[in-house]
Amino acid sequence: MTDIDIAAADHLLMTTKQVRKRMDFSRPVPRELLLDCIEVASRAPMGGNLERNRWMVIDDKEVMAKIAPFYQSIGRAYLGANQTGNVAERQAKVIDSAMYLVDHIADAPAWVIAMRLDRLPVDASNASISGYQGSVIPGVWSFQLAARARGLGSANEGTGHFYKQRLTALSNIPLTIFLVWLVARYAGADYPSENPDLVDVLTSADVDHVAEIFQTPLTGSYNWDYTIQDDRIKKLYDLGKQLNWDPEMDIDWDRPWPAEQRAPEMMNLHDYEPYLAMDEKTKDEFWLHMNAWSLSQFLHGEQGALLVASQLCSCAPTFNAKLYAASQTFDEARHVEVFNKYLQQRIGMMYPINTHLKSIIDKILT
Repeated sequence: MTDIDIAAADHLLMTTKQVRKRMDFSRPVPRELLLDCIEVASRAPMGGNLERNRWMVIDDKEVMAKIAPFYQSIGRAYLGANQTGNVAERQAKVIDSAMYLVDHIADAPAWVIAMRLDRLPVDASNASISGYQGSVIPGVWSFQLAARARGLGSANEGTGHFYKQRLTALSNIPLTIFLVWLVARYAGADYPSENPDLVDVLTSADVDHVAEIFQTPLTGSYNWDYTIQDDRIKKLYDLGKQLNWDPEMDIDWDRPWPAEQRAPEMMNLHDYEPYLAMDEKTKDEFWLHMNAWSLSQFLHGEQGALLVASQLCSCAPTFNAKLYAASQTFDEARHVEVFNKYLQQRIGMMYPINTHLKSIIDKILT
């Protein structure tokens, strides 16, 4: 038996490693994360077991901005020559995404270069060329797999040797080093090859109902052991099932609404002249808006709690913990339902989420 998680290994091998348009240029890539990937890549097989491979990370924006035009001059010419009228639709998409990478090469948080400490002679045999290239490419592939497993997207760029003299002058890379370029940056959440990004498939009608799309760095876990692992959590789940409440049945929405409560002392308004100068009708209107704003923030906060609870279902380590997290998610959904209905039926108005509350929820979820 092997101690390798076969399902996880197969998932890694069968999902997208090389990406272009699905990269997040706004998020930095920690150097330590790249070094972890390089450590994995350094264990890849190579001809004769000769440790002749080296790696370089370039994340200096000034250096990248100087190098990018040389890459773009070659990349645009090469891709332009292939943009003919009879290109198949699938190939046209590949060219389009490659051109996108060319245009944004300097926006990458970091470049990773795989190198060799030697160079083949001009008249090298096919066998020598095969062994030489075969000593570099496995490391590049291992790097991309390691990056993929860590939430990084990467794209292999192989035209560096066309302008190596320029690169040497700008990045202090010896002329004798063979270059294979890798561009790596955060890709965000999981991106299986068969599923496109949500932002790529939404229609204009869908967008009318989506306020914002966010990505989470969530790491989930399966648990195929359905035995009872913690009686205390199971009891909580069972109680939740027995004592579930229904907002429609357990709340009397037809009863008369209580009068709007004023609490000027809580807001230091009891000696605030502009407030004291208001007539009673204006004060009633003020407190109606004040309560609407306050309860709206409760509503938005409950939606945040709903999303957090739903993430716990993936993160919970045991079977019973996942069930309880699911019941908590259901409970948060009822909270959202009640606050929403109260605001719409009782108050008759709703305020958008407060900037500070939004930033807190963003930090928790992302």
